[in-house]
Amino acid sequence: MKTIWQFALKDVTLQTLKLPPGSQFLTVGAQGGAVVAWILVDTLCKEENKVEYRVWQFYTGDSIGREIENARYLATVQLEGIVFHFFVSDPEMTP
Repeated sequence: MKTIWQFALKDVTLQTLKLPPGSQFLTVGAQGGAVVAWILVDTLCKEENKVEYRVWQFYTGDSIGREIENARYLATVQLEGIVFHFFVSDPEMTP
C-alpha cells in the first residue's frame, strides 16, 4: 500500500532520509515556518529493508560541487526571505 508521508527537513547542506526503496519525492515546500518534503512511500516495507536517500539543500549563490551530479532537482522554496534549492539522490541499489 502506498501513502504520502511528510518529513520536516533540517537546515543543513546534506541529510539522509531512511525510506522504502522506490520512494518518490513529490515536492518540497514551506509549511508553518518549516521546510518539509512530501514523499510517496510503500507503507508495507519492513524497517530493515529501508534505504537512505540523500537530500541536499543549497542557498541561492552557494557553490555546488560534483556531489550532486547524479541528483535530481526537487524544488525551490522561499521562506522568510531566504531561498533554498533542494536536490535528491536515489540510493545505489546493489543486486
